Amino acid sequence: LLYFSFGGWGSRWLFDAYGETVNFSFNSTNAAELYIPIDVNGIRKHFIDVTGKSNYSCTFDEPGIYSYCLYGTNVYGECGTKYVTFTVYDKLKGDLNQDGNITLTDLILLQKYLLHRTTLTTEQSTLADWNEDGNINVIDLMLLKRTILSAS
Repeated sequence: LLYFSFGGWGSRWLFDAYGETVNFSFNSTNAAELYIPIDVNGIRKHFIDVTGKSNYSCTFDEPGIYSYCLYGTNVYGECGTKYVTFTVYDKLKGDLNQDGNITLTDLILLQKYLLHRTTLTTEQSTLADWNEDGNINVIDLMLLKRTILSAS
């Protein structure tokens, strides 16, 4: 039997911008070979050999829909895998003023929009729809606020 667990970077699976470095950490038991295949927009871009390692860092250098897994085999050739999919954005989700940081200024801008005191551009609207449900509302404000508070 082959056992492993695999982690990425906490609860931020969907809200990352290109250029961010991610540390993958993993534990395996009875693994003879371990690989991290990474697909971008459905195309295999990387097949990284991590045999004998317990972590690996990489930088996602283009926006798109990424899928990855930890693929391992034991000495009998048995294998196991679990895929994870996430989106890498060309802009930082929640960065409404597009200064490269998510700050209180972005929160105030979203709050003003929700109170009908300002308008958002199309690009700002995309960045403001934090949960990607097609609506900009108080839930997006709450998620943005939580992100700012967790970074403090």
